[in-house]
Amino acid sequence: LPYYTALVSLDISFNEIGDRSAIHLANSLNILCTEAKRSIGMNLSYNQLTFGLAGSLGACPRFSVMQMRYNRIVPEMEEEMAAALKRCTLLTQLSLQNCQIEHSTCSNIIAALPFCTQMEILDLSENLELGDEGVLILSAGLPMYKFLKILDLSSCGVDDEGAKALAAAVVHCTSVEHLLLANNSIGDVGCCALSYVYSARHDSSAVVAVGSEG
Repeated sequence: LPYYTALVSLDISFNEIGDRSAIHLANSLNILCTEAKRSIGMNLSYNQLTFGLAGSLGACPRFSVMQMRYNRIVPEMEEEMAAALKRCTLLTQLSLQNCQIEHSTCSNIIAALPFCTQMEILDLSENLELGDEGVLILSAGLPMYKFLKILDLSSCGVDDEGAKALAAAVVHCTSVEHLLLANNSIGDVGCCALSYVYSARHDSSAVVAVGSEG
């Protein structure tokens, strides 16, 4: 891989490559990116990874896009994952869809996400145990995102409390254009809070998707 100097992205999804192989690949990519002085995208989705997720991010902080969907973030790797994310300052897109993120075990990871200050797309969907508690932690860091356009929290166990926290946060994070909250348990109170914020912003291009159909 270090010899493929024109490589801009690498898709190895659906391969079950294993944790150690993922880290080895990331080390090779880091050599390539460092020498070429540029960033790179990588797709590790559907590979049954656990500690390899944190190891990959830690091995190559020059990722611009990282797709990690349908792997598993285990509690034992929380601190390592959080430390790796803080170093990924070039990251613009991150998907942790259905990675079994829980608010009780992954608070450090959620709190570390705002350190990725270039983030434009953040997908945390289908982490059913994230809940309001996790969304409250995430909301506290949202004002730090200057470029975030899409935030996907579909099917994350969010109800009115989480929706109100998001509404309060997006007031200070005006870059968010698409806030996806489908398949949660948000009632009238949460919907009204979100609707009021986006109406007050007079942003006709903004999309807030709430409900079973998104």
